[in-house]
Amino acid sequence: MTAPLHEFAAAPIEECYRQIERPQHAELRKLLALWDKRPADGFEIGRDIPSRRFAPLLSHILFWEPVDGGTDYKLHLCGEALRLRFGDDAVGKSIKKLIAPDVVPFFLDTGRTMLAEDRSACFDMQLVRREPVEGRRELHFELVIFPVWAHRRTSRWILNGTYYFL
Repeated sequence: MTAPLHEFAAAPIEECYRQIERPQHAELRKLLALWDKRPADGFEIGRDIPSRRFAPLLSHILFWEPVDGGTDYKLHLCGEALRLRFGDDAVGKSIKKLIAPDVVPFFLDTGRTMLAEDRSACFDMQLVRREPVEGRRELHFELVIFPVWAHRRTSRWILNGTYYFL
């Protein structure tokens, strides 16, 4: 079995990202369309997610719970298709343990902004090997993130939809 990509954090792999207006991936466009047509009071886990409209996307969804006012996030759900990146035991772990340290501050800030402004964001991401074959792309994917309510509206979390390019 191949080690999950997050275990290569000490290896020479760099996470490169850029914010994009709209994802290229058709399934992420569907997720973004759900966000655009969300209920006036927002999405709530347990009420709206899962549901028939989210069912085809669930294997590509993560839920992140803010910890200590957004200074960290804890992974609550990791869709089956995302285990390639995070591994089988990622649920319950900190974002700081799952993604490259150099991009953690950006994603913490982005999460806080999405929650405060109740908006979505889209990103193009690449994991690129620095050595021994510099510039070789290991993984290319897009993300759509937006705030959702935790079950019973106890707090706001981040929903992260991710699709890989093959």
